[in-house]
Amino acid sequence: MIARILISALIGGSTLVVVMDASTATTLPPITHLQVIHDTGEGIPVHAFVGPALKRLEESNAQARRTEPVTQPPPLEQMLKLPLVSRMTPGQQPHTALPEQTAKAMTQGMFVVGADEASQAWLVQNEEWLFQRNSVGYLVQAETLLDVDRMLEAAGRLPLTVLNLDALVDELRLVHYPAALTAQGISFNTSDLEPRK
Repeated sequence: MIARILISALIGGSTLVVVMDASTATTLPPITHLQVIHDTGEGIPVHAFVGPALKRLEESNAQARRTEPVTQPPPLEQMLKLPLVSRMTPGQQPHTALPEQTAKAMTQGMFVVGADEASQAWLVQNEEWLFQRNSVGYLVQAETLLDVDRMLEAAGRLPLTVLNLDALVDELRLVHYPAALTAQGISFNTSDLEPRK
């Protein structure tokens, strides 16, 4: 049931009516002070009327919060959908051109890694090159939260998202990870992706 509080006060010949809905008042910050814009000296302090009602409302909300059941968030492994598997496999992705429309749309670098040792070493070795191209990364294979944590540490300044990219494997012609993607194509060797002069 929605509790409503109606407060009426006579101020300088006019009536002030405050209507509060208890179901929405819980999201409002507590009133700590009122700012006086103009005081003719003829009014009646509103706090004398509003204060007790606000206190009762606050007590009612505190009681409701104490009786609400506490729900636990799902485990992080479940949120990240671990273990994460991929159609891609560890290995050296050969230099492959992207479809023309995809290449034209590439405004920043991208990379894919797994949680294997080769991906970790590749990421550490190419971190500066990827950073210079404003690259965003995707961790497409991981077994545990420790795997995710280790790869986030290896990524350093680079953003790394845990995500299954299997839906894009065929379109992007991805076969192996780790690999970098730019408008120049996809490759394990970042030197293959330097713009042609």
